[in-house]
Amino acid sequence: MRPLAKKASAFVLSLGGTALAGYAFQFIASRRLGPERYGIYTALMALIMAFARPLEALSPLVARTILENGRRDWKHDLRGFISLALAAGLVLGAALLIFALIWGKGYGLPFAAIFTGALTLVAWAFLYVFRGVLQGHYKDESYLINRPLELFGRLAGSSLLFTPFAGLTSAIAASLIGAAAGVAHIITVMKDQLAGWRALPASGYRIFERYLKIMLIWLAGGFFIGLDMILAKRLFPPAECGYYAIANLIGKGALVYAFALLPLIYPRLVRHRLSRESLRYLGMAAAYSAALFTGAFFFFLLWGETVIPFFFGEAFRPAAPLVPLYLAAVFPLSLHFAVINLGSAVGDWGECVFTWSALGVYFLVLWTSPARFPDYLLRIGIGQALFCAGGCAFLLVRNRYIPR
Repeated sequence: MRPLAKKASAFVLSLGGTALAGYAFQFIASRRLGPERYGIYTALMALIMAFARPLEALSPLVARTILENGRRDWKHDLRGFISLALAAGLVLGAALLIFALIWGKGYGLPFAAIFTGALTLVAWAFLYVFRGVLQGHYKDESYLINRPLELFGRLAGSSLLFTPFAGLTSAIAASLIGAAAGVAHIITVMKDQLAGWRALPASGYRIFERYLKIMLIWLAGGFFIGLDMILAKRLFPPAECGYYAIANLIGKGALVYAFALLPLIYPRLVRHRLSRESLRYLGMAAAYSAALFTGAFFFFLLWGETVIPFFFGEAFRPAAPLVPLYLAAVFPLSLHFAVINLGSAVGDWGECVFTWSALGVYFLVLWTSPARFPDYLLRIGIGQALFCAGGCAFLLVRNRYIPR
């Protein structure tokens, strides 16, 4: 754990850059779009991110393959990884396009915005493959830098929001620009290691089968994260959904920072599997997450009435009381996702079935919620806490965990 702790300064700088670039874009988007259109944008992005979650599984797949097969032979698998990225990006992009056109009929989602979101999924597929290469080679500093660079690329793309045709499509296109910036950075960093990979024969490694397992686990994880915002469109009127979108933005932003440590821990989980050492890493992630959410909760409890109108505009003042409640509700999700992360590192089909079964229960819990924010948030918090405990117990019992 000490080598990881020594990289704390790079980790803190990465979080700062991520926060700066991420929230600067949201400040611009919320003001340019207004409460109603920003609520629609956030709901569409939640849907895009849910479909993107399986693509994030490409990173742990690549890292796990490099670590288990040996870093000297990893380029034999790279051709398969790139083919897989293209296939997964196109399939999920097409699925997003079809689903959003059906689901978005009543919400006025423009086709151009949905199509741009589908292209963004393809770009993210390649980004996650190359991030997995960084993880598998323990290039933690480069990995930490990549996320803020992606978001600064998106921030640069926010200039589209000031053009005459600014709208939902422009906001989504900024994410596509950011993804391209992230890919360019990794290719630059790894250009020496990537040299000559096309001349090597492709290995016979069964990456598609392994990816299917990890992808399904991460797809369920993606819907655990985005489901509350997706269903909010059904429960709350457009203006209230816009207020909820601000609480969602801040709460899920805290989740992003809570998850920031997990990619650094993942290669260690693959290496140590279910042992005292791997559980210590998860304990460190849980402690970090608790400290982050506690600080955010009290900050917005004390100063939310000032901060939110200042950054998002006076129209979003009603969102201020929601933010502390939302942070408390989604904190268990940060712990639950750490368990999902462990399941993707050491688990198999059993963990996949359990996670999807839990997601089905979670959907029913939220779908039947009264259209009141306190009830909705209470269901989110209690549900995630129970799923976290159940997922952890299932993983340990199924793998016959014995401390060592």
